[in-house]
Amino acid sequence: MRINPVVWTHYRRCDHTGNVRPYGRASVRQISPSAVALAAEAGYPVRLRILLALEEREQSTAELAELLGVTFFSAVNAVNKLLRADLVVVVRTEQAAEHASTMRRVYANRHKGWAKVRDAFEEVAATA
Repeated sequence: MRINPVVWTHYRRCDHTGNVRPYGRASVRQISPSAVALAAEAGYPVRLRILLALEEREQSTAELAELLGVTFFSAVNAVNKLLRADLVVVVRTEQAAEHASTMRRVYANRHKGWAKVRDAFEEVAATA
């Protein structure tokens, strides 16, 4: 992920005095690149809902698809994106109950606190 270097520059020189002062507002400077990356990956509705569901218990993609009311392929795609972003982990592989010859992966969150993220989004949305 490329980050605009201007946004993450913490200091800049004043015009003619040579004094160094903070760049931008403090609240903007306090966002780390890793937090921005987390928000970018979790920002998609299906992905955030998957993170919330996995906070309650470990689940497979089929269980997630059924719980969220999305297609199996949407759930697989979202889980794969979350895996690549290192937000979820495979906790075990087990035999699927539906098909004896099929194995399924069961996932869990790598990080906790997604309910707080949802609540913060809801609080901001309520001000709109």
